[in-house]
Amino acid sequence: MKRIGIKIPGNWIVHHNELYDEEPLLDTGKINSKFNDSEDILWLEELNFNSLSKYIVAVCKHNNMLSEEELNITKVLWNENKVKGDNINIDLGWYGGDAASGIYRLTIYRGDWDHCLHTYESKSTLEVAQHLNYCLENIPEVINNSTLKK
Repeated sequence: MKRIGIKIPGNWIVHHNELYDEEPLLDTGKINSKFNDSEDILWLEELNFNSLSKYIVAVCKHNNMLSEEELNITKVLWNENKVKGDNINIDLGWYGGDAASGIYRLTIYRGDWDHCLHTYESKSTLEVAQHLNYCLENIPEVINNSTLKK
């Protein structure tokens, strides 16, 4: 199976990508046995300063690169400057059953699931991939334009 081409900008982290070039149903209308009907198909996260700072602190701590005092100062600065739940995430999964009865759901949220910014649903792998690429190319417009929400 071949992964679908997604144009992921350089400032995004790919946590998980199992989006393959397989439609849920074959042209005959039968269920495609190669189709991935998981709720956990794709998870992307936009990298920002706060994420990078947290990562750097964790690496420094793990490698004993900072003294305890420096580590405490870094944690204080981190907590003072951190905006809670500021990372934008994109999640894609298949929900509602098998290939015949379910649907793709693409969700963009900030920080956690309680802060949904955009959703899109489709039964088509190609359509959801096209919408995902559009979102990645136009993320500020997508999250600020409620008319795009479906």
